[in-house]
Amino acid sequence: MLSSSKLLSIAVIWGLLSVALLLSSCNSRILFDVDGCDQDQECPLASLHCDTATGTCVACTEDVHCAQADRNRCDPGSHRCAECVIDSHCGLGRACRENHCVTLCRFEGNDSACMGLATPHCEADVGFCVACEDNNKTCALASEQGPICNVQTGLCVACRSDANCGGTNPHCDKITGHCVECLQSGDCAPAAPICDPSTSMCVPDPGR
Repeated sequence: MLSSSKLLSIAVIWGLLSVALLLSSCNSRILFDVDGCDQDQECPLASLHCDTATGTCVACTEDVHCAQADRNRCDPGSHRCAECVIDSHCGLGRACRENHCVTLCRFEGNDSACMGLATPHCEADVGFCVACEDNNKTCALASEQGPICNVQTGLCVACRSDANCGGTNPHCDKITGHCVECLQSGDCAPAAPICDPSTSMCVPDPGR
């Protein structure tokens, strides 16, 4: 007759085997995350992708997730689609500054490299063509882009920080230079808790 300790050992072994078989039958996978993700299919919107390193749903994790012609690179730091991340993304005679491609130049003022561009002035101190140098008339008149000069890129923008935004679009998207409703889901209210990166707008959770 088996001793009680041996019977207990056998029971434990059978119990562990039963649990293993049960778990292996669940789509052949075991998911331990609760609120996180480990694949794109677990994100609530098609425009979101799973960053497996952090278990969070983000706008992009690789360039293929960025379809817009002017923003077809994925910035690995912010997980946002941008025009560029490194200089080589911009081509010959250009460089990447704050996720924007700029045209390099050498001579202050009317450098030939800047002629015919929307950034016609060469700012020799920074070495590239600009549309503005500070918050001046150039940006005040450029209503489509915005009244603020981003001195890091030499472009007129609507905002440089949330302090420049308000109302229904209280957050500054520094990549586009526009005020938007949200940049991440934490910016949204419970009624529409998910930030759709394709529109920068808060939307309802389709899974609820």
